[in-house]
Amino acid sequence: MVTRTQVNGARGFVVGAARNSLMHESMPFTSACPTCGAQHLQRGFSPATVKRLLADGYPIEAYCVLCDKFWPISVRERVDLAKALTTDEDLTGAMDESVLFTSICPNCFREQQQQGYSRSVICSYLEGDHAIEAYCVKCGEVWEISQQERVALGKALLAAGE
Repeated sequence: MVTRTQVNGARGFVVGAARNSLMHESMPFTSACPTCGAQHLQRGFSPATVKRLLADGYPIEAYCVLCDKFWPISVRERVDLAKALTTDEDLTGAMDESVLFTSICPNCFREQQQQGYSRSVICSYLEGDHAIEAYCVKCGEVWEISQQERVALGKALLAAGE
């Protein structure tokens, strides 16, 4: 939230974050720029905003000052953020409703357990044919789950009453 404050004797307005702005409660994290590979500290999101973005499946973007580029953070980074949120007792809901599923890494061919999407997000992604990404802890690979894995995931959610 940006506040415009009239200052006596000054022309125009002073613009900045309000005292009650969520920017003062930011949840810093790092993300590697996909272009230059540099790790950059990100500070623009409050814990409540991160929780909402994770729970609703919205992208969380990072920024590289060197390349002047934005990118969506990886699935692994989303999981790390969700885990960091769960250390705060009143923010545990972000991971409590997560759907666990497995996917086979196309690089090392190992089955990897995945976590980080809520039930509502998985259902909307399956219905809307949106990409569902998976991450391999061993080789750091990120990939879109296969059509067969999407079908299996949909069946599992239906069997569980979703």
